[in-house]
Amino acid sequence: MQTSIGMYEVTQHDEPKKKNMVTRLWKGLSSGLKTEDIASLHISQWQSHKKVLLLYLFYRWICAIIFLTMIVCSVIEIGRGGEKFEHHYAKWWIYLTHWTVLICVLQGWLSAVICTKALMDNNRDYEFVLQTKVGYVQQFYWICYSVGTVYAFIVTFLYWTTVYNPEVDTFDLINFFVHTVLAVIMFADLLLVGHPVRMDPDLYFSTGLGLAYSIFSLIYYLCGGTDRQNDTVIYPLVNWEKPGKTIVVCVGAIFFVVIVHILCCCVCKIRYLIHKKIFVKKEKKLNTCKEHAKMLSEQKDFTIPSVLDLK
Repeated sequence: MQTSIGMYEVTQHDEPKKKNMVTRLWKGLSSGLKTEDIASLHISQWQSHKKVLLLYLFYRWICAIIFLTMIVCSVIEIGRGGEKFEHHYAKWWIYLTHWTVLICVLQGWLSAVICTKALMDNNRDYEFVLQTKVGYVQQFYWICYSVGTVYAFIVTFLYWTTVYNPEVDTFDLINFFVHTVLAVIMFADLLLVGHPVRMDPDLYFSTGLGLAYSIFSLIYYLCGGTDRQNDTVIYPLVNWEKPGKTIVVCVGAIFFVVIVHILCCCVCKIRYLIHKKIFVKKEKKLNTCKEHAKMLSEQKDFTIPSVLDLK
């Protein structure tokens, strides 16, 4: 009885510790990343001030134009090699890849507009602008950015590992852009931008998109929908003719989304800590030097009166 009670007591004490560890991990990924500072949405992580750099603004507009070019070429199939199937234009929207491209286009253009507006605000009461809270447009951009980043990596990984078949699929310009270049640009963004991929609430939107696509693919199958090659299966792993296996795949895919989202948050946290270590130390050193220089100048100004002066 004593042993069992002792074991029960240990187990009872261990449970709060486990909960505390999970809570600490969650807060650790979120702390230092959540911010109501609107400046983080239009600056790079690697600059020392909160005003928009022209170089960074140029980068944002270049990305926006590339995203727009990508989606236009994808829709009207410019650069598509191989055979074109019937109704291939009308079925563009059924693929998760294209959902991701659309989200990345939205975040790319919203980011360019937000940065441009911030640059225009530099000529006004800039300090007042910095104190304003993140509005609905900025929040929508932030969600699109987080979801687009996560799914750019997921789509690229899953396409080249499970979907691409050299005997059927052609490696053309569109394939290269939407399944490789998109992920490269979003990874560059992940390292450059001043704001993070958020754990809360963006994780719910990332997993929600995966759930939404799973439900959509089921409804599309039940309605007799087909892909561009008139097959009933949009993706090889999502085959609703085998519902049991497909449900397991969809649940596993949503867990995979959670893992990738957490990894993106970890990259942002590491980026944030590196920035803090480099720039905060430099700022402290600079402030110390300024204070020391000020003290020296004050000492020079204060001169001891000579004997002649006293006379």
